[in-house]
Amino acid sequence: QQQQCQEGANENMFYLGQGCVERVMLCRNGWDACSFGSFCRQAGNRYATLSDQQHDGSTAATTTVNVREKTMRIGEILSNISEKGANLLASTLCQSNHALVEKDTITLFPAGGIPSSSSSDLAPTPFDRALFRIHVAKLTIQRRMTRLERDAKIAQRNAIDQSRRTRNIDDTTTATTTTTTTLAMAHMRRRNALLAEVERCAAILTNLDASELRLERTRDDVQVVKSYE
Repeated sequence: QQQQCQEGANENMFYLGQGCVERVMLCRNGWDACSFGSFCRQAGNRYATLSDQQHDGSTAATTTVNVREKTMRIGEILSNISEKGANLLASTLCQSNHALVEKDTITLFPAGGIPSSSSSDLAPTPFDRALFRIHVAKLTIQRRMTRLERDAKIAQRNAIDQSRRTRNIDDTTTATTTTTTTLAMAHMRRRNALLAEVERCAAILTNLDASELRLERTRDDVQVVKSYE
C-alpha cells in the first residue's frame, strides 16, 4: 500500500502531511478519480506493472517466481475490484488500523498504519475536509472542461466537413447546398456553445482556486496561533 501511494502518486489524490505521503484522503463511495474504488484499481494496475518488471529481470529461483505470482494475483484482484470488494477492503483496513472512515470519506495511513499515540492528531480536520471537497470539485470541473473541449473540436471538424461538401456540390442543387450550409452552421453554433461553457467552467475553477488559497492561509494562521498557546 505504501509503495502504491508513493510510486503511483498523481494529481488526483489528496494528500495530508508534510514531505513524504502520510495520509491519503479519498471519497468512500463511487468510482470517480478521487474515490477509494478508483484508487484500488490504480493500485492493481501498478502491481501488474511490478509483476512484469519482476518477470523481465528475474532469475529461475522459486522464491522469485512465487513473489511474482503473488504480485500478479494481487494486481488482478485490485484492478477488477467490485463495490462489494472495495467495501470489504475498506473494513479490513479499518480493523487493521490502516484507515479511518468518516461518513463519505476514507483516510488511508500507508506508512505503517495509525500511530496509537497520536491517532486523534492525525484525523482529518475541518480544514482538511473542506480542502478535500474543493479538490474533488476541481477535478470534476477539469474533467468536464476536457470533455467540452474535445466535443468542441469534433463540432468544428464537422462544420469544416460540411463546408467542404457545400463547395463541392453543383450550384444547380440548391436544396442540397442549403442543407449542408445549415448543418455547418448548426455545428458551429454547437461549438460556440461548448466553448462558452468551457469559459464558465474556467471561471468556476478560478473561484475554487481562490477559495482553496484562502482556506490554506486560514489553516496556517490557526496553526501559528496554536503554536503560541
